[in-house]
Amino acid sequence: MSALRCGPAGGLPAGYARCEAGTVLMRGHSPSKAPDWFGPAVTRADVRRFDVPLRTADDPGVCYLAPSLEGVLLERVIRDSTVNPLSHATMSREHAITAARLTRDLVLIDLLAAHECIALWDRAAAALAWGETVSLGADRNALALACTRLGIGLRE
Repeated sequence: MSALRCGPAGGLPAGYARCEAGTVLMRGHSPSKAPDWFGPAVTRADVRRFDVPLRTADDPGVCYLAPSLEGVLLERVIRDSTVNPLSHATMSREHAITAARLTRDLVLIDLLAAHECIALWDRAAAALAWGETVSLGADRNALALACTRLGIGLRE
């Protein structure tokens, strides 16, 4: 079941999606960074899809999350990579994952038909209860299954 209920299925007009309280989303991030960071930093330019080109103190920061491990891989790893298969050692060393439970319902703009990634602005930061951070490669079986579902390999 998807973490998102889109349009009329979520009690909303087409073009919107509902993510209900209690839903667990995942954040992929660098092991050295906190998961609850909304970027880019003020006065810094960034090139990610939903970031403002040059953030000021009045602009929102963005945190990218996903309802599945596949979504984390698509958002964090595969979007910038042509490497196939992925390296389990690299996933374990250079990528971390943290679960965040929604503490209230959120209504989102439905931008992607696949519903694999969510861009959440910092105005909704208080709606996230963060869990423990672990290495993206900590559960090798889950990582291998996610890679298989995406049609990519996983090597040691």
